[in-house]
Amino acid sequence: MAKINELKKSNMRSIRRCFYNGQVWIKNDLADSTGLSLAAITNMIQILTSKQEVFYIGDAESKVGRKAKKYRINPDYRHIGGLLIEKGSIKGVIYNLYGEIIYEKDNAYSSINTIEEMIEDMRNFDRLFDLLTIAMPAVIVDGKISESDIEELNGVNLKRRLEERFEIEVYMDSCVNISALSLLKKYPQTYNMVYCFFTKQTHTRCGFILNRDIYHGSSSFAGTLGYLPQFSNHEQKVLMNEDPMRLLENDLKSVCCIVDPEIITVYSDVDDLDLDRVFVGIPLRHHPKIVLVKDPVEDEKIGLYIKGKEILLASM
Repeated sequence: MAKINELKKSNMRSIRRCFYNGQVWIKNDLADSTGLSLAAITNMIQILTSKQEVFYIGDAESKVGRKAKKYRINPDYRHIGGLLIEKGSIKGVIYNLYGEIIYEKDNAYSSINTIEEMIEDMRNFDRLFDLLTIAMPAVIVDGKISESDIEELNGVNLKRRLEERFEIEVYMDSCVNISALSLLKKYPQTYNMVYCFFTKQTHTRCGFILNRDIYHGSSSFAGTLGYLPQFSNHEQKVLMNEDPMRLLENDLKSVCCIVDPEIITVYSDVDDLDLDRVFVGIPLRHHPKIVLVKDPVEDEKIGLYIKGKEILLASM
């Protein structure tokens, strides 16, 4: 009996993955995509429509025979909350299940109370979200913050604090890891990618997508390139002022040689980056494609939704 129940749950997860992509589906297409029988598909759609998780939205066009029914996820079945926390600023967003933003607000960040006030405002606006995904510049292990640009949060288990106060599920990760998740949407056929932040204020930070999944390492320290031994902290600060390209070149060469990604996306506020020189000395066949990022905040917002949807599906 336990095996049968687990099989039913697995089949339902397969159906939900299709619907939670936001597409319109008919039963035949669901059967082709999941490998399940039409009878199984029909039974599961009945369960999902009875819960109003999925809606019947009309009939597909057909010149002959019976018209197939079309179904789509109910965008308001559940909502996903997101927070982007930076030194000096905080952004709150709420998504429906189509990935549409139904709430977005920016505030200045002054203390941990700012975070709680933002969540309170989000909850007052919308009670349908019971999952909150958070991105911030830090190493985060089980909700505990370290190596953060926001010094007062170092050592704080923010996940536990927020879950206890607001009775919602909280997921936290670094900004660069959350941004890296956006690459899954932009490059659906690519398996190994790197998202790189290179700014005047911080050491180089990277998020790694390996086999289309975030790689954190054993202690969520993966991607903190500022600790590589090529240059001391003092030397890095000098280079950032005098020759930032040399610093970026060393970091990206390290990533190329260690990870061997197909694509590296780079966000930087440094002017006149000469990316043509980055991989000089490395055989051409091993050069990844480099893509410049114009708006990392948009990538973070995409990543927060992708992670939230992934957590919802895993919990069902």
